[in-house]
Amino acid sequence: MSYPIDPDKLLRQARALAGIGAGRGRPSPTNHRRAVSAAYYALFHGLNLEVVRNVLPAGALDAELQHASRWINHRDVRVVCELVSVCAATTTPTTGIPKGLSQRAEPLWEALSTTDPAGGRVSAVPTNLRFLVDVFPALQAARHAADYDHLTEFPKATTIGHVEDADEALARLRGGTNDPYFQRFFAWVLARATGLVT
Repeated sequence: MSYPIDPDKLLRQARALAGIGAGRGRPSPTNHRRAVSAAYYALFHGLNLEVVRNVLPAGALDAELQHASRWINHRDVRVVCELVSVCAATTTPTTGIPKGLSQRAEPLWEALSTTDPAGGRVSAVPTNLRFLVDVFPALQAARHAADYDHLTEFPKATTIGHVEDADEALARLRGGTNDPYFQRFFAWVLARATGLVT
């Protein structure tokens, strides 16, 4: 019997380790570190599963989804999030590619922007996707510190903030799966993971 990684169970573990709902008191620093790590991995695996669900044919088996989700690595998701974040920040009409994007990312900019009546293009990235692409790299950095930086401290409030960010990002991710802009984001993540774009 297999027990695939379940983002919701990771999130429950993160809440418990952070002491959410436990009342007063302070869980151990080790629990806080594990909570931050579990929160990040909940978002990472949840995002990967949504990417492959939206790209693989309908009716794909759970085992096929789990296998395909392993194509996607942490760096690829972070890089795409950072590119989408640049697109999202371009709120005034611009001609050409926004500063911070390379020529290779021009198709992504075109997929995530719209023509402005005054000329040029402006971001069309929805708020929920913008939240996701901003939270993911921040949680990844926090997870890296939690796992490897002996000097970084994770007070209870900070830890709970990271867990709540992961929870909110997962909710927005799942609520946006039918949004064409989320679907373009999913496609770009998979394209990068499989080497179709760099």
